[in-house]
Amino acid sequence: MTIELALIILYIFLGFIVALILAIFFQKANNARLSARHNAARDFIMQRYFDHEKVKMPVSSRFFFNAFYEVETQIQIEPEIRQQIIDDIDQPMFDYLMKTLCQNHSKYPTWVFALIKNHFPYLKSFIMTYWNCHDEIVRKLFIYLSGSLYDADLKTYAAQVSENETLDLPFRLQAMDALANNYPEILASDYYKHHP
Repeated sequence: MTIELALIILYIFLGFIVALILAIFFQKANNARLSARHNAARDFIMQRYFDHEKVKMPVSSRFFFNAFYEVETQIQIEPEIRQQIIDDIDQPMFDYLMKTLCQNHSKYPTWVFALIKNHFPYLKSFIMTYWNCHDEIVRKLFIYLSGSLYDADLKTYAAQVSENETLDLPFRLQAMDALANNYPEILASDYYKHHP
């Protein structure tokens, strides 16, 4: 091995180390920025809804729902305060909530499903904009709501899914379970007598 080759290998190795250190630095800076935004969203929730201060949301909906989830899992929120939070949700915020369903850990969709179910009358206009969405998690949300709430639109959704022979059988069976829970009379119709 010549000295030139050894120097080239050394420079490549040093360059790799410098690139690795820079990547670590940028990752730490990004994590600190995200943490600061998350903390700002949590502080906003605490100030606006618990301390009743007139503050504006300093971050995007992305951080709002993550902070709301964190606050709600750490302390018991009084129904009036939770309702104030729900009343402040608008369509862009709800759209972001739906977008996050597929991107979060397993307990987050359960929380979102429960949040929407518990406040369905206030959020119905938002959720209905997803009626034709084909994302699996959104379909599961509609079937969950159909089995948990008595609503004519949800009844129609569950019936359409259960009768759609192009969909997977397990999903159609979930829709039938939802119908059996809240709308058993529909299962007595001629369609279900001939399509068990």
